[in-house]
Amino acid sequence: MQSTKTNYEMKQYNFQTVFKIIQRYSSISRRELQNLSSLSWGSISSITADMVSNGLIIEKSHKLGYSGRTPKLLTINNQKNRILGIDINVSAITFALCDLGGLVLQSERVRPQELHKSYILSLIDEYIAKYFATYDEIIMIAFSVQGQIDRTENISVSIDKIDGWENVPLRSLFAEKYGRPVYIFHDPDCLLIYTLAKMRNFTDVNNCVALRLSADGIGFSALIDGNIYKGAGDTGIEIEHTTLVPNGQKCKCGRSGCFYAYCTLEGLSRQYKSGTYDEFLSLVRASETDETSLRIFKNYAYYLAVAVQNLIMLFNPEYLFLNGEMTEYKKLFEKEFYLKLNNNYHSRVFFNSFDTEHPAVGAALLAVSRNLNELLFHD
Repeated sequence: MQSTKTNYEMKQYNFQTVFKIIQRYSSISRRELQNLSSLSWGSISSITADMVSNGLIIEKSHKLGYSGRTPKLLTINNQKNRILGIDINVSAITFALCDLGGLVLQSERVRPQELHKSYILSLIDEYIAKYFATYDEIIMIAFSVQGQIDRTENISVSIDKIDGWENVPLRSLFAEKYGRPVYIFHDPDCLLIYTLAKMRNFTDVNNCVALRLSADGIGFSALIDGNIYKGAGDTGIEIEHTTLVPNGQKCKCGRSGCFYAYCTLEGLSRQYKSGTYDEFLSLVRASETDETSLRIFKNYAYYLAVAVQNLIMLFNPEYLFLNGEMTEYKKLFEKEFYLKLNNNYHSRVFFNSFDTEHPAVGAALLAVSRNLNELLFHD
């Protein structure tokens, strides 16, 4: 009995290994799969035949520049098993319809006219209904959400700036209406998973951390021994109000010296008396040579480097990824950041280009990962 269970678990592991490689490479030959997975040719042939048979992947011909046998490439079947990823952010709500490999079939970004719970939920429902009316084969809905979440109950506990947004039961609200599983994930976790799934340079990474650097917030995620760290109560980690500068600048939370106060544009706007927040953003974006703007980002680079060094010393990760909207401005502070960062850490720290659909795609990929065995072995 034990032997049968062990063999089945090994089969699951081998199927997952092959599928994740196809996810990462989009199109790949069986021979390349064998080389990357270290599985036998017989195992590769059997596993891929099963996946083709149940519609998870398809074969397509790849013409070479010379005469000879045309190899068959394997790719995710994007006509089946689609996931609707949704990123809820106070600046915009992003919808991304994806296949099992995270290929975006359609996406759109909607700026809410009001920041109130009932309006936001109504807006989300309107767009979900539109996607379900337009596309077949949507099998899951996956949310990427700012702020604190309850992963066990799939509840969004709170999102700053959205009035009335407390303990919102996203799963029960939309699963019942649309008859599909609904999942909720922390937005920096989604960005981390997106990075690891799509960046071929970062294969076999088991320990890394990531920051989502937004204009109005800082998200944190850690992958420890191959698993996303969830913390006590399965609610994740909130890092933006940890103390960066003792007795430092006043933060919106009422305390002083928070990471938030020094490394978000909203926090910085409180230090530089530049009128409204929108006026401050205009100042920052105005010119790369503007003296005030350069001073702002020089200070930003220093404090970000301090925070990053603290995280590297604490977690000793293989890599630390910097994602999010603030990477839009990295040409204004990246050089200064690396000057302030300990030289020993340079090779571990990466700025990733950011697209607003990335967290939504990451949510979809996390939902696939959670249901991978069911997808691979369903009858």
